[in-house]
Amino acid sequence: MFQMLGVFAEFERAMIRERIMAGLRRTTKKSGRKPIPSDRVEAIRKSLADGLGIRATARLHRASPMTVTAIKRSMETVVEDRQESVAV
Repeated sequence: MFQMLGVFAEFERAMIRERIMAGLRRTTKKSGRKPIPSDRVEAIRKSLADGLGIRATARLHRASPMTVTAIKRSMETVVEDRQESVAV
């Protein structure tokens, strides 16, 4: 009995997923936010490199602290990658 319920639930879930995917394929609009312009990202990187804090940089460039943190993390991974390639 429970096995039959499981089969029906799985089938229903597959149908829902297929309808959602068909709708997403049909749409032409991209989902999500637009990325920050590259000149703004470079200005944020420069402020961080100059020693300004995350919150102060966010206020200065009118960006969220999370955005500034993400940019800072991307800067750190680039530096680490460069250090690893020089060490090898």
